[in-house]
Amino acid sequence: MLASLLHTYGQATTVMVGQVSDLSSGRPISGAEIRVKGTGHMAHSNSDGWYRLTIQGTGNALDSFGFVGHVLVWDSLEMMELQIWSLKGQLVYEGNLTGGPGLWCLPNMHSGVYLLVISYGGQHYPLMAASLGNELMIVQPSAPFIRAQTDLTDTIEVRAQGYNTRYLARTRATGTQHVKLLPQGAKYLDYLPELFDTTDYGLLAGAPSRSLLGQVASIKVVYDFDRGLMYYINANKYQLHYDFCKEVLGYDQGIYRFNLTQYPRSAERMYYLGDLNYYRDLDRFVFQFVASNEFGCGEIADFFAAIKATSFFANRLVFYSIKQEWDNCAQIGYIDTETLYGGQNYLGLNTGFAYGYLRVVQPFELPSTYLSKRDIVVYNGLPNDMPVVAGLVTTEFQTPLSHINILSHSRGTPNMTLRNALENPQVMGKLGQLVYLEVTNNDYVLRKANLAEAEVFWASKEPKGTAVPAFDLSVSGLVDLNKANYRHVGTIGSKAANFAEMMKVRMDHGTVPLPEMAFAIPFYYYQQHLVRHGIDKAINQALQSQAFRQKPSFRQKRLAQLRDTIIATELDPGLRQAVMDKMGNYLVFKRFRFRSSTNAEDLNGFSGAGLYSSATAQAHDADQTADWAIKSVWAGLWNWRAFEERSYYGIDHGQCMMGVLVHRAFPSEDANGVLITTNLYNANDGIIINAQYSDLSIVRPSPGLIHEQIMVYRYAVDPLSKYTIEYLSFSNAPGLKWETVLTKGEVTELMDYALAIKAHFYYNVLPQCTCSLEDFALDIEFKVDSEVKNRKVYVKQVRPYGQY
Repeated sequence: MLASLLHTYGQATTVMVGQVSDLSSGRPISGAEIRVKGTGHMAHSNSDGWYRLTIQGTGNALDSFGFVGHVLVWDSLEMMELQIWSLKGQLVYEGNLTGGPGLWCLPNMHSGVYLLVISYGGQHYPLMAASLGNELMIVQPSAPFIRAQTDLTDTIEVRAQGYNTRYLARTRATGTQHVKLLPQGAKYLDYLPELFDTTDYGLLAGAPSRSLLGQVASIKVVYDFDRGLMYYINANKYQLHYDFCKEVLGYDQGIYRFNLTQYPRSAERMYYLGDLNYYRDLDRFVFQFVASNEFGCGEIADFFAAIKATSFFANRLVFYSIKQEWDNCAQIGYIDTETLYGGQNYLGLNTGFAYGYLRVVQPFELPSTYLSKRDIVVYNGLPNDMPVVAGLVTTEFQTPLSHINILSHSRGTPNMTLRNALENPQVMGKLGQLVYLEVTNNDYVLRKANLAEAEVFWASKEPKGTAVPAFDLSVSGLVDLNKANYRHVGTIGSKAANFAEMMKVRMDHGTVPLPEMAFAIPFYYYQQHLVRHGIDKAINQALQSQAFRQKPSFRQKRLAQLRDTIIATELDPGLRQAVMDKMGNYLVFKRFRFRSSTNAEDLNGFSGAGLYSSATAQAHDADQTADWAIKSVWAGLWNWRAFEERSYYGIDHGQCMMGVLVHRAFPSEDANGVLITTNLYNANDGIIINAQYSDLSIVRPSPGLIHEQIMVYRYAVDPLSKYTIEYLSFSNAPGLKWETVLTKGEVTELMDYALAIKAHFYYNVLPQCTCSLEDFALDIEFKVDSEVKNRKVYVKQVRPYGQY
């Protein structure tokens, strides 16, 4: 049977029928020469651009292998090498086939298009393959954004006078090809009126305008609805719809007028404007708008239908809604947040590059595994914490404002999600080796590295030592935060000092709402506790011990002993009574939050985010007492990860002090979240909000849980709105019942608070920042709580985000 298959395949006649046309105008090209490179097979296009090319089986090396479905059959006596390349030119599979004859099933790959290259006899035979996830099949050539560095020796050449030569991989399938040639001298194509095949899309596609999308290609679309004309815009030439409409369509009213009349409903509206993204791992074309677009369901349906009528991917086109009013439009194929983000394989979170030794860590291994700053870790899941490592790859998706990504951002280490990392031969084939990892917004590079280049990089990245603010132990008594400010960091720590500074922020309608009954316990009481019980001497002995410095297991055990001693020893009765009095003996609120506040956090170059512990005290609870909460926070200064991170940054542990910020807790939490006071994803002035339902964590999300991510722009096209709100993702938390986590009013309220806090800190607290106010970034945590007032918004923490 095998011999019969091979004979039939090798001698079969392939008929290629197609049309050659001008890429920009669509005009047929006559007299074009279509030739199989290296053979006598040739045809010419007629006056309508059509050609018919007949290729007889030649019996040459190429005919020594073929495909029946997803099975490779071959009759070569030589060793053959098989490689599979991704669309970005990354080698994702490599193997050798022994001398034949034989059969070999193509491997299952994630959905997408691949370049399959068979090499033997000194020749390379490239073929395009498409995977549906459970079967890899040989298909027609695909888009030209394939970057594989291979020798395409078996090709179809298409030549015509005045045009650039087009090279297409030879296909074994009989079918119709539409070959479009680019005129010579045309450096860039402005647009295409239709997308006939993947080649067309590939010529126009560029990176998406929002950097939170991974392995996604994007183009912008303009639809002249009155004349029924579609313009698929070259994203590599035009970054904005306005740029294209001005340069190509002759719009001459200026960008302000354009934004005022072409996005909202207007009598002057001429164009519908949208984005068309291709998600490689989903194999879906996703159509969407920016938030300033105003459309009714009928207009969306018309736009959607126009794209389907002028594109090759009609059955793969879906719409992603970023507004609730668009969620129930008929005649539109939808994709929801869970499917969209759940179907992605890659997400670049903190961009950058690093060198390190690649290793896999399972969740149960993390507590007992020593990881160094020379390790690049592939973590099977999503960790709550991670020691200082060179780079991180997780198999569970992270939120951009998750604790792990904030850590990576602070450390300047690359961080990405690759869901199939443990099944990816490109990754698993390099375990234990020294590698180079580069994370970009849209893709990643992972390759072997040599020690010389790694050592140069390590030397350049090694922290030179970070100084902490001097501490002041002269202040005793609980601190009234109304009388403190950011300069009190040496007395009460950064978190409490920043909280005090937020009390100084003034707005047109009052002040920023902060948790009630807030006060601070200064460093004085922490140091007094250590001295009274001799713990200060134990700390000094540990820091001077050679075994403590050189043996991680010994150091970890000794730190645990120090923490236990701090908690086990008696608290100063006077401090206990003062704290109880300040809390009103639980008469107003039954729960209080005791939060770490050190002079070893929020430093330029060292965030310290998430390093230290907080605790809750509760009325009539014998375990969760105020005594226990205070001492637990103090002990947190000697957490293993906090100690290791300070050591990495060269911080003198003996200069570190712990204060405590206290305020009422939030037992009736409707929502919680984090926001960054600058736009992380594109150049438009705004903020990013990550919010989640109830007390479900944003910074340490559970696997599969999607948060609500909102982009809020400072401008508003709608005269009745203060800002423009765009939903990048919706929460899938149980209990939401398809509602948003935050109401529109709460989003607006948060934007008001964020802008006021941002301006106050920019001008009064961190005036040394060389950045602009627009780019100045703060990390703000908030709650929506109903204990005092139904769904009241609170700001509970602020800290700098990044360098300043």
